[in-house]
Amino acid sequence: MVGISWGAHRIFVGACFISTDPGGQSLGLTAAVIFADPSGRIVETNRQAEALLRLGDGLTMRDGRPCAQRSFETAKLMSLIAEATAGSGAPNAGCMLIGRDSGRPALIVRVAPVSAQQARYDTALAMILISIPSDNRVSERELAELYGLSRAEARLALALERGKRMNDLVSEFGVQITTLRTQLSSALKKCGVERQSDLVRLIAGIPVVDLPRPERADVATQEDLIGTT
Repeated sequence: MVGISWGAHRIFVGACFISTDPGGQSLGLTAAVIFADPSGRIVETNRQAEALLRLGDGLTMRDGRPCAQRSFETAKLMSLIAEATAGSGAPNAGCMLIGRDSGRPALIVRVAPVSAQQARYDTALAMILISIPSDNRVSERELAELYGLSRAEARLALALERGKRMNDLVSEFGVQITTLRTQLSSALKKCGVERQSDLVRLIAGIPVVDLPRPERADVATQEDLIGTT
């Protein structure tokens, strides 16, 4: 991987400080960033992206291009890159999820255009920002309580957030696809979002705090409190 040039570096730093993750927090300089040309070939990356590609958990490099483990995800990513480098003037080309075989939360990928002038290249580039959601996710019970979801709706929403597909969940949950679609429609309405991708980003952005469980010896009983008065 080659280093980021000054033009691309300036855009990269600006994107990392201005762009936000699903929870609305600054991505900082930990975002994995890839610059690709109109053919999808990788031009530059930062260290985080290089490490991610080498790990191969969800996204890797093949023939010099970013490649997902699922062919339809690779095709969509290439389409977003082509759209971003077409010179339409749109601020971004779109976003998508890329599943991971490890069962961990899906990668959230955003693709934005970078003009040749901005990047100081002979051609426009696509900037691919990859957000890796925390493994520490909200539970079914908490999600249901937060948004008034049924247990089945919360289970479905969390499965989708992990990158699973509806068709795969039919056999896993033992229900019809029409049932899942009804549950998804209801969950979208209750969560106040319109699309499945919006629901996934919403869930990924819910902050989770692990509360330590106090040992029995550290908990004051009513008798202890009375005795100290």
